[in-house]
Amino acid sequence: MKNCLKAMSLLLLFLAGIVSLSLLLTFFKADLSAGRKLFEARCESCHGDDAKGVLQQAKNLKVAPARLDLTRGEVAHMSAPDLTARITEGKGRMPSHKDYWSPEQIRLVAEYLRSLQGKARKVGSHEK
Repeated sequence: MKNCLKAMSLLLLFLAGIVSLSLLLTFFKADLSAGRKLFEARCESCHGDDAKGVLQQAKNLKVAPARLDLTRGEVAHMSAPDLTARITEGKGRMPSHKDYWSPEQIRLVAEYLRSLQGKARKVGSHEK
């Protein structure tokens, strides 16, 4: 009887963990979706829908195409606070977004970029 209760308790704990993880992933996906929508509205015209840059915009801005690729190079190696600061303050030809987005919205965009950077890193690691 005691062993049966222990087994049932462990099973319930396991199931509770799965439900918690599922809820956490749902919230994370919602954050990524919100970040994606913000990115599409203000960033996609220069950085592209995949954040790898738009060649024509690089030509228009007279910058190297790699400068608009947010999935590799300098931006991909930034810490979370540095990436958030870059989005907030801008740099060079990239405008500041502090007058357009709240700190929470900037965090959502940074998290969305990190999700794209993770995909780029995984692809890149297979190419080596």
